[in-house]
Amino acid sequence: MDKISFDETRYIVPQDAKYHSRIAPARMVRQIMQDFTTPRQQQMLLLYFYQQKKMTEIAAMLGVNKSTVSRTVKRGLSRVQRQLRFYMEQENGR
Repeated sequence: MDKISFDETRYIVPQDAKYHSRIAPARMVRQIMQDFTTPRQQQMLLLYFYQQKKMTEIAAMLGVNKSTVSRTVKRGLSRVQRQLRFYMEQENGR
């Protein structure tokens, strides 16, 4: 299986604001995924959410149990959500 790259969504981010509010939300999520999830979580999240593969398909592709895919996606999604909440709190001045 080919490695999934984040290069498909290129954009310019001001150096002083890594997650600037003008960045499209999908791109922000991809940047957060790249910065805060493991390579395995990134791979499974991209397959599940962006390529719309079922967990059983991902498990078969990667040679792991479906429960492993489920746990990995859940943990990766939790990391992304935590960073998004943190970012939104910073944007709102909390």
